[in-house]
Amino acid sequence: MQNSKLVLIIEQILSEAAIYKLSRRQQQNKLRRFVCSPYFTYDHDKNIVALFDYIVKYLPNMEHKAFQKQRVFKALYPDKVFDEKGQQDLRRCMTDLVTIIEHFICVDKKDPTNEMRYYKSLLGFYIGTQQHQYFQQLWNDLHTKHQQQLIRNADFYEQELLLQETWHIELTLRPFNFEDMAQQLNVLSRNLNVFFIIRNLNYYCQFLTLQKSVVIQTSFEISENLIDFIKRGDYLQIPTVALYYASFCLLYYEDGDEYFGQLKELLSQHAETVTQGELNNFYTYAENYCTLQINRGRVDFYTNLLDIYDEQQQNGIILVEGQMDIRKFKNIVTLALRLQRYNYAQQFIDKYRHHIDEKYGDEVYHYSMAAVFFEQRNFEAVLDHLQYAQQDKRFYNIFYRLDSQKLAIKTYYECDEMRLLEAKINAFATFCRNNASVAASVLQANLNFMRIVRKLHRIKEAQKWGDVDQKIEKNKKEIRQILAQETLIAERVWLQQKIAEIGEAS
Repeated sequence: MQNSKLVLIIEQILSEAAIYKLSRRQQQNKLRRFVCSPYFTYDHDKNIVALFDYIVKYLPNMEHKAFQKQRVFKALYPDKVFDEKGQQDLRRCMTDLVTIIEHFICVDKKDPTNEMRYYKSLLGFYIGTQQHQYFQQLWNDLHTKHQQQLIRNADFYEQELLLQETWHIELTLRPFNFEDMAQQLNVLSRNLNVFFIIRNLNYYCQFLTLQKSVVIQTSFEISENLIDFIKRGDYLQIPTVALYYASFCLLYYEDGDEYFGQLKELLSQHAETVTQGELNNFYTYAENYCTLQINRGRVDFYTNLLDIYDEQQQNGIILVEGQMDIRKFKNIVTLALRLQRYNYAQQFIDKYRHHIDEKYGDEVYHYSMAAVFFEQRNFEAVLDHLQYAQQDKRFYNIFYRLDSQKLAIKTYYECDEMRLLEAKINAFATFCRNNASVAASVLQANLNFMRIVRKLHRIKEAQKWGDVDQKIEKNKKEIRQILAQETLIAERVWLQQKIAEIGEAS
């Protein structure tokens, strides 16, 4: 019984006590009262409560020897033999207790924004027994309460649809005129459409974000008919639909500046109409768009992106369940450094480093410090921190690992360590090509970065050995052509600075 489903779910429930501002003992008593309910536990099931008491006695140590089946059986059935029938009795008792615990989870974790499903059976009971007065009283209370909700996402419209469906059924059992029925059908259709639109736009946004981040082979059908349907109707007057539609357009269309502005304005006006999880997603879409524009050389988006992050910090939504997304952490540090806000970067690292998943904590912290020291031109400290950042081979984030490699390449270039630079470029190129999780756009941006660094390396070597100006100018021209023609180039700003420095030195 050690690490069995029964023991695991009981321990999980007890360990969540703090979430409900309860002590472990209070949570245990709350669960025990439910287990003891006569609705679930009968006289012939008296061992169910005994089994529960036995389990919680030895938790949280799920490896305790007391959980060996023979010992559990002896405690529950001291006068019986642990034979095949005895094992069946124990299994039945465990199964019954699991069923009760799962009932508790369903009741205890009932989503307050999802009450319509909970009350639908009660409304159905009143309809079936033709208790119209009690039905209408309950329906009116539920509808009033539902309309008072601030959050108007897909779940809201799904619950409204369920509520209106019960009213539709009730309406068919009463004398009615056809106009009332037509109006009710229109209400049902409207709620169904809004629910369908929001859910589909959400799925579209998730897929497009995934497609831009990693290599995926799965195709995904985006219905142009649905997009036309949204634009033809008045659905964009609904804030949540407008938020999802602006996000979709931002991700789907090549030129999304118009939709970026719309999304920022909608977030400032209607953030309270969606959950924190959805709000974080919308900000992520805006962040990703800014990053794409920065990679295309639009330096004005540095400030736009940092403003988005500042807004999230001010609104208290930068953390999700107390943790900081590691990609967001890196982006904020990088932005602050690009804008030469070094104190901001250091303060941010110090404030949020302990909110990083401990699996990636060292990598995130040491990479971030390496980036700070790079801007301060303390290259020895950069390499020290990068060594710490890359030493854990079990857990690493692909984006941190890619950027760590690029930071090392930049550091070797700045230090004129040309032999180490060439070796690092070769190793990085192999890493990028051999890692299937690197998206095509990310791979191309990094390959272009390495291509330009190699040419910069050749120019510096030519200058060092006094080669002819014609060779130097040829490499400069090729670099400028790449910068002008390629939209996907990693570290574009740093590369432009290096080519400008070479121009000044020649």
